Amino acid sequence: MTSSPVERHAEGAVDQAGDAVFEWRRGSPSLLVHRGGQTTTYPAAQDRALWGAGVLSDGRALADWQADHRECGPAAASRLLGPFAAVLWDAVRRNFVLVRDRAGTYGIHWMRRGDVLLLSPSLDSLLPDSGGMPVPDVTAAARHLHGIAPPPGSTFVDGIAAVEPATVVEVDVERIRATRYWTLEPTARLRLATDLDYAEALRALLDDIVPQYASPGRAGITLSGGLDSTTVAAILASRASTELEAVSWSAPDVPTADEADRSSLVAERLGIPMRRVRADRWLPWSSAVTAGRAAAWRPYGLFAELLDATFVQLARSGLEVAFTGVPGDPLFGNSINPAPDLLLTRQWRRMRTELEAQARIFGLSRATALRRRLIGPIAHTYVRTWARGRAATPDPIAWLADGLRAEWPDLARQPSPAPRQVLLPGRRDRFRDLVHPFQTHTLENLTRHAHSHGIDLRHPLSDHRLVEFAACLPTEQATYQGVDKHVVRLAMQPLLPSAIVDRPWKTVQTDLMHAGLRGPGRRSVVELATDMALAAAGVVDEARFRRVCDDYLAGRHDELAFCHTLALEEWIRERW
Repeated sequence: MTSSPVERHAEGAVDQAGDAVFEWRRGSPSLLVHRGGQTTTYPAAQDRALWGAGVLSDGRALADWQADHRECGPAAASRLLGPFAAVLWDAVRRNFVLVRDRAGTYGIHWMRRGDVLLLSPSLDSLLPDSGGMPVPDVTAAARHLHGIAPPPGSTFVDGIAAVEPATVVEVDVERIRATRYWTLEPTARLRLATDLDYAEALRALLDDIVPQYASPGRAGITLSGGLDSTTVAAILASRASTELEAVSWSAPDVPTADEADRSSLVAERLGIPMRRVRADRWLPWSSAVTAGRAAAWRPYGLFAELLDATFVQLARSGLEVAFTGVPGDPLFGNSINPAPDLLLTRQWRRMRTELEAQARIFGLSRATALRRRLIGPIAHTYVRTWARGRAATPDPIAWLADGLRAEWPDLARQPSPAPRQVLLPGRRDRFRDLVHPFQTHTLENLTRHAHSHGIDLRHPLSDHRLVEFAACLPTEQATYQGVDKHVVRLAMQPLLPSAIVDRPWKTVQTDLMHAGLRGPGRRSVVELATDMALAAAGVVDEARFRRVCDDYLAGRHDELAFCHTLALEEWIRERW
C-alpha cells in the first residue's frame, strides 16, 4: 500500500468513468454497470473493484486496497494518504464497499429503490433513477440558503445519500454500516519558544507534504495574489520536479477584484510562466455556452463560468494536472480572534496589543472591544446558560417559507463537530472551521468541474497531516494584531515577495459576482425569482424574495443569502 499520493498519481490518471451507475438487485446473480448509454454485466459471485479515483485510480492500487480491506476491514483505509475514493463489490457479503478520503475530494452517492441498490460518483447520474420527479431535500435546501452545508451524509435530493469523508460504507439493499477510519481530534496545544519556531515547523511540513502531490512533467496552478495558492506555488517551484505554469485572473473592469499585479509579482519571483483569464468577461450568468457545466458547480458558488474558462485555459495549454490553494483559509486561520486565548494563557501584553489592533481595525471603542472581542467569546465558550441563550445559529432569512421558520433552530443545528474536550475559545473556533462540511463540498465540486475538462485538480493544503498540525496551533499563530495567517506569513517570507507576505488583506471576489448579477445576468436573476421551484417545494416565500430581489438589483443590499438562493434555484431547475 502506497505511502504517498505521488506514486499512484504517476501510475494512472483520475478515473474517467466518474458518471457510471452501479446497480444490484437483491438475489440477482449479476451486477450491472451503466455507463455512457451502455450496460455491462458482471457476475455477483466474484469480488470486483468497480471504480476508483485519486490514489486508487489505477487497477493495481484498487486491487491492493480491496485485499487489505478483506483482511483488516475499514481500518485499511487509514493507511492511504492523499485524495482517493473507491467503489468495490464484496461477493462474499453481497454488498458494496465505498470509501472516501479524509478531505472528501471525490464524492460517492447511493440510493435504494425497492429491492434495487444504485450507486454513482455523480449525484446527477442517479437523478433519472430516483423514481419520477426528484424531490428536493427541504432541510438541505434551507440550510444552503443560509450558507450552511447539508447535514452529513445528505444531498439536495431527498432519498439520495452521500458517503461522508473519512468513512468506509458497507451497504446492501437492506442495511448500511458506516465506519469512520479517521477523525480530527483536538490535541494538546503546541508549545514552541517563538513565532519563528512555529513558522519553521509549518515550513518543514509544507516542504514534505506539498511535493508528494506532484508528479514529473508539466502542471498548472490557479494563482491569485493571496497567500494560499502562492504558498503552494512557491513550495512546488522550489522542491518538486514539476514544470509549473500559472493561470491567473485579471479584472480591469472591476478594479476592486483585480489581482493581476500581485499574481504577476509572484510568477516573476518564482520564475513561472503565466496565462491570464479575464475574470470580468466571465461574470455569473454571462454566457449561455457554459450553462450546463456552470449548473454542475452552481450550488456552491456563483463563479462557475469563470472556473469553466479557467479549466478551458488549462486544457488548451495541454495540461492534465493542476493545483489549487484550497482550503487555505481554515487551515492557516481566517478571521480568528486570539484575544480570549491570550488572556486565559496569561499573555497579557500580547492580549492588550491584539485588542488595540482589533479596536482600530473594526472601529470599536475600548469598552466595545472588551465586550465583543474578549468577554463575550469567553462567556459563550464556558458559561452554558449564556451559550444556550445565544446559540451560534443564524437568524432565518426574511424569505424563508413560514412553514420552516418555526423549525429553523432544529434545521440549522450542526451535528456537532465540536470537540469532546473544552478548548480555549479561539482554538474551538479554529477546530470548527477545520471540520466544517462546506470545505468538503467545495473540494468535491471544484474537482468534478475540473474533471469535466480532463483536469486532475489537486489540493495539497487539504492533506490531513496539515489539518492535524493546524488543529494544535495556538490561536495567536493564526492572527497577529488583527492580521490573518500569521504563521504562514512568517514561514513563506524567504520565498514570496514582501508585497504578498506583508499584505494585510486578500482581494475578495464578491464584487465580480455582484457585477455579473446586476449586469449581464440581470435578466436571469429576474427569471429565477419568478415561478420559483424553491417556492413550490415550500422552502422560500416567493413574494418576499421578489422584494429582496428588487432591492438587490437596485444596489440596496449585497446579501450573500440572496445569491445562495439564486444558485440553488438554478441548480434545481436544471435537473427537474
